[in-house]
Amino acid sequence: MASKAQQKGWKKVFFGDVVRNVKDNVDPQTCSLERYIAGEHMQSEDIHLRQWGIIGDDYLGPAFHRKFTKGQVLYGSRRTYLKKVALADFDGITANTTFVLEPQDNSLLTDLLPFIMLTDKFTEHSVRESKGSVNPYINWKDIAKYEFPLPPKDEQRRIADVLWSADEANEYYITVKDDLNQLIDSVTTSFLSKSWSRKTLDSLLYDIQYGTSNRISEKTEESVPVLRIPNVIGGKLDLSDLGWIVLRNEEKKKYKLDEGDLLIVRTNGNPEYVGRTAVVKRCPKDTVYASYLIRLKCDSKLLHPEYLHAVLQSSLIKKTLRHEIRSSAGNYNLNTQGIKRQNIPLPPVEIQESFVDSLLTYQIKSEEIQKHIEKLKNLKATLINELLLQ
Repeated sequence: MASKAQQKGWKKVFFGDVVRNVKDNVDPQTCSLERYIAGEHMQSEDIHLRQWGIIGDDYLGPAFHRKFTKGQVLYGSRRTYLKKVALADFDGITANTTFVLEPQDNSLLTDLLPFIMLTDKFTEHSVRESKGSVNPYINWKDIAKYEFPLPPKDEQRRIADVLWSADEANEYYITVKDDLNQLIDSVTTSFLSKSWSRKTLDSLLYDIQYGTSNRISEKTEESVPVLRIPNVIGGKLDLSDLGWIVLRNEEKKKYKLDEGDLLIVRTNGNPEYVGRTAVVKRCPKDTVYASYLIRLKCDSKLLHPEYLHAVLQSSLIKKTLRHEIRSSAGNYNLNTQGIKRQNIPLPPVEIQESFVDSLLTYQIKSEEIQKHIEKLKNLKATLINELLLQ
């Protein structure tokens, strides 16, 4: 029996027959391009480029010589299960590990290409054909042999219009959330700029410590849950994807997290992730934290952990904290000395608590908006598969 796609007159094609892998190379030192895209600048299942680097500000390794132009599609060839697909809205440079793609001819709409690459079947094919275990990658010839049903041009336009409308709705809520977060930062900055006394953070902590460097393992009777960088997101802990680790009893005690502890991301390939914080509230029993995080324990007589979280996430302190971040081997790093040097505005603890309470309404609204964003993201993913995998 013919599939719905065949009944509609959709023809099966190979990806490489309708999509070209563009390999235009330039010298970043002599070209006129200003921005570059690294793997960490592309977000999972997000076709928009929201971050980028400035050529000349950082060291670019020899792999960064691939030119892309506005309207081309970028695809991260490493760990393809992350679904890093983006439609470029400016010209720039990327690494040769990122594919720069465009339609071969007018048989395929550029507007539809990124959505085809976000279908479950494309990702399944890409993951299946990837090589390597630690940092799996895919070659162009393996992507090119992906076979899929291609709608006629008028049907492509109709589908693309529906999917871009869903994306536009999602972008609206993202903009609203960004505006609200800017308001939170403005309120926080105004409060911190008052004539409070100041003390270095070192004098307000009774402990600051790196996490365990033991290897992550499978969940067993001996293992305990461990928090990693992906668990510190959006200003709070995401406990939906816990790792597991085996530790000796003395290590479990050393790295065990307690309510009120503050975790800070100390290293990442994306400098925007370094310095992100979250306060521990409710965790599974015996939860510990990994070495890419640093734990801070506040002196409760002087410093409220939620207040410290708000301070460290404010643009006022982020500017000074950024000066403490060092680049090494493609990663950006923050150490305990850089954290302890931060000069913290210090109102009395009861005023700190009152200020934290005043931010709560904004934060609740921000979380509500985030739920809308997640719902629309899931709706868009459903539409992509239903409209393109017939």
